[in-house]
Amino acid sequence: MNAIDADGLVSRQRDPANRRIQQVALTGAGEAAVQRMRLAAVAFDQQLGDGLSTSDLAAARRILDRLRDNLDGAQPTHSLNEPAARRRQEIAGRRRGP
Repeated sequence: MNAIDADGLVSRQRDPANRRIQQVALTGAGEAAVQRMRLAAVAFDQQLGDGLSTSDLAAARRILDRLRDNLDGAQPTHSLNEPAARRRQEIAGRRRGP
């Protein structure tokens, strides 16, 4: 917040009713920056979808939704450290011998 205030993108004022609260508003420069970001986001979105049909995009959305749904609430079936633990057991077994 301090950085964008220092850059002149926002203005801050204390709330007269409660001085612990700061009211923040975009300045003209802040509005212009938001507009530039909005245009850049739209251009990026268009570039990303270039050459893809509406049905391609719909299929991609369905696949991504399915992947997200598969992960929602999913518990991992193995520990991320399982290969390392298995390797340590193999090494320990070799030290003990047959």
